[in-house]
Amino acid sequence: MVYLDDLQGELKKHFTYDSKEIILAILPHYVLGFGDDLAGLTLEPNLSIVSAYGIDERYLSQACVGISLHEIGHNLGLKHCRNEGCLMKAPCKPKNFYNGVYRLCKEHENKLMHIKTRK
Repeated sequence: MVYLDDLQGELKKHFTYDSKEIILAILPHYVLGFGDDLAGLTLEPNLSIVSAYGIDERYLSQACVGISLHEIGHNLGLKHCRNEGCLMKAPCKPKNFYNGVYRLCKEHENKLMHIKTRK
């Protein structure tokens, strides 16, 4: 078990903010402070955590990839979505990605394309 506040402090101590980098920490631990059923959290514009704790082992890789992509979406400025099947749908639960399908809705695709063309 890891405490979210302690983890956040350690990550901030070792990784400084850089707008050109995204830091994604994937841990096998239960993160106390995440809340029920939450497996990912974006703490800063470039810093996200994914916890693999409690994810069904049969779907571990699919769920970790999906949750990681969801959190990276937040790092890129995407907000939560209500569209069923969108990668940014909230709440972001492991079971959302058991099928191994990772898609953005048209609205989020357009936002992501706009972000890419600005840089």
